[in-house]
Amino acid sequence: MNAQITTTRPEMDSIWPKLSTEQRVEAGLWVDIIHRMDRAPANAKGAELSLVLRDFAGLKGLSKTTVYRKIERFHAKGVAGIVHGSLVKRVCGEGSGLPQEFIAFWHGLCGLHQRQKAMSVYRNLFIDHLQAGKIIPGYATDWRGIWAAENPQREVQRFCPYAIGGQHPHGWSYRNLNMLRPAKDVWAGAAQGAQAMRSMLPSIPHTRVGLSFGSLFVIDDVWHDQKVTLGNAPAERPLELGMMEALTGRYVSWGLTPVTRRADGSRVMLKESYVRYLLADLLCRVGVNPAGITILAEHGTAALKGGMIAEINAEIRRLTGIKEFIKVETSGVYGAPLVAGLFAERPRGNPKFKAMLESSWNLLHNEMAMLPGQVGKDRDNSPQDTYGRDAEAKAMMPILKALAEECPKEVEQYVTGYMGFYEFETMLNKVKGLIENRTDHHLEGWEECGFIRRVAVIGGVEVDLAAQAADNPGAVEELNQLVKITRAPIFGRSLSPVAAWRRCTEDVELYRFPQSLAAVVLGAACGKTLKVSDKGTLTMTDELTGKRHITFDSRVNDGTGRMAELARGEEYVCNLNPFDGHTLLVSDKAGRFIGSNSNPYLPAVHGDREADKYNLALLSASAAEQRKRLAPVIAQQAARKREAVKQNIGVMALTLPRQPSVDSEAPADMSELAPVERREDFWREEEVDSNSFLDEITR
Repeated sequence: MNAQITTTRPEMDSIWPKLSTEQRVEAGLWVDIIHRMDRAPANAKGAELSLVLRDFAGLKGLSKTTVYRKIERFHAKGVAGIVHGSLVKRVCGEGSGLPQEFIAFWHGLCGLHQRQKAMSVYRNLFIDHLQAGKIIPGYATDWRGIWAAENPQREVQRFCPYAIGGQHPHGWSYRNLNMLRPAKDVWAGAAQGAQAMRSMLPSIPHTRVGLSFGSLFVIDDVWHDQKVTLGNAPAERPLELGMMEALTGRYVSWGLTPVTRRADGSRVMLKESYVRYLLADLLCRVGVNPAGITILAEHGTAALKGGMIAEINAEIRRLTGIKEFIKVETSGVYGAPLVAGLFAERPRGNPKFKAMLESSWNLLHNEMAMLPGQVGKDRDNSPQDTYGRDAEAKAMMPILKALAEECPKEVEQYVTGYMGFYEFETMLNKVKGLIENRTDHHLEGWEECGFIRRVAVIGGVEVDLAAQAADNPGAVEELNQLVKITRAPIFGRSLSPVAAWRRCTEDVELYRFPQSLAAVVLGAACGKTLKVSDKGTLTMTDELTGKRHITFDSRVNDGTGRMAELARGEEYVCNLNPFDGHTLLVSDKAGRFIGSNSNPYLPAVHGDREADKYNLALLSASAAEQRKRLAPVIAQQAARKREAVKQNIGVMALTLPRQPSVDSEAPADMSELAPVERREDFWREEEVDSNSFLDEITR
């Protein structure tokens, strides 16, 4: 920078933009002083200096000596000459005067201090390193050599004269070394690890604008901030696995599971089968973009195994011809040591990779933070009475278990410090519904994606212009005139994620794969071998909770709309997907898909006939199927019955009075012979209505 430009226009100095507002004000006052002194005649410098001291009396550090020193430095270095030396070192990047090797050594000492306290490191430098014979990096000598170099006219003392708060080597003041401490991210990397340092890197910006509907999904798992109870087990935080569609931000599929403990005390959490349930639900119930999908996932619990995706893609290719329908992108797994030879860190994914879904968890936690059994967002914010809640719940478990056998109704009314799992699940469903239908949000790229509805306020009432035009196209002009006359304000309202999803489905028809693909996705590893009961039912246990038992009848849809009846007493491989509203998938033992049943029997309250209509309809359909299968079996019995009727009629006919002979006297009224003539109709073979017959015998 040209010195003349610097002195006449300090704002052109390269250092000027790096100063804060307060620092610029202070530096500007010094520049004004220097300019006044420069413009003063040589024989009037003293008088001008007296006026400067009067006019700038409030300026910190102002004195005759300081003014002359600032003038000299300003003309030599520009703005760097009038700001504080520490500021030049920290902000302006000038050297400290210390050897670079020593500065690197100081950084290394700081990195060894896990709590990142510079004063503690400073004390360690004096106590552990200013010892006779201990070489100081950057000086190639111990403290004695440093003393001799700085005090050439004095004899080296027996004991080290350097002390904290007293005399120290040149440049070793705490203020100076504190300014030379490692940057925050570097110190975090040394004290905590590579993951802590990497968290301070910039986030790569992403946008939903331009995404194809149903083409990008984000998967993740989350611990809830409440403890809940399930059965007689101790209270634990439930765990959730779910998936979000990226364009609309809608949470399309999820499952909640309680955390249970094994006999050895270890916890049972998410399983690989849960990810399979999620994928099967997405492909066969939710629907995906026909061109293919990409799934963003973090390495770890919710990671998608490569072999699983290859297996699914192979089946989809057989169905559609698309080579790689599902693509999975995962964040890198961080855990390698900073340099080779150090200890490895705990492997961990990058949460920024799926920030869209990660950020929604915070909203969910906030909305559910009033429920009982909170554990807090972290250890520092944990409720202090959690210990007492756990102790009371543990003590009451055996008592409640014993009372449940004698007075179950009273036990159900007992209030504990924690919610039950199913009660929590019901509340979670409600909260998710509110979140999915919210409009008071600021989701990224929402307006650019067109997820806005134009609203006019007419007479204090909001009128959706697009909806009115769709419902009554003929009234559009009239509505526009009304808006113009009343000067109604028009503004945009954000659509909820659910409304955005509905709007997208009007333009893009999502493809839903047949349930046969779900059977392939889940496979035998997620299935159970069940035998059809004598009553024609199959009962599965919900894998997420291990408590709910769900019963299906033995009729399955083979995928073409035809119903197939499973043989009673036979065994089949069954899969129950709790993520999609309970759909039973049935295959034979060889793995060949037979069909699916999405209509389980639902428990209804005794006496509630309205609620039981659904189950009665299922039972009626099963009875109709039963009668249909009975028809060919009963054919022989019907034929035998017809023969028996025919024979009995013949026998009965022999007991009837004989008709009079020709020689006998004919009766005057021939009507009494009519019944005999009519009985001849019974001798004719007639088709028996098997349906009406079956109705009679099965009624």
